[in-house]
Amino acid sequence: MNLSQYHTGRAGIFVPKMRSHVAKDPKLEGWELYLVDWGYNTEEERARASQHPRIQVISTQQFADLLQK
Repeated sequence: MNLSQYHTGRAGIFVPKMRSHVAKDPKLEGWELYLVDWGYNTEEERARASQHPRIQVISTQQFADLLQK
């Protein structure tokens, strides 16, 4: 499935549970990738995500702000 075909003209934002393969998925090329630092992930997962150049670790407030855009 190519998600961008359903969201033309909009910036793609994807908030996954941290998985290393997500950032490598060519279908998500051009999408902004975030990991929200809520209780569903561990400190270790957040640390790994913060080392990845395509993934931004954000707070729940930042996530709420993204939803308002």
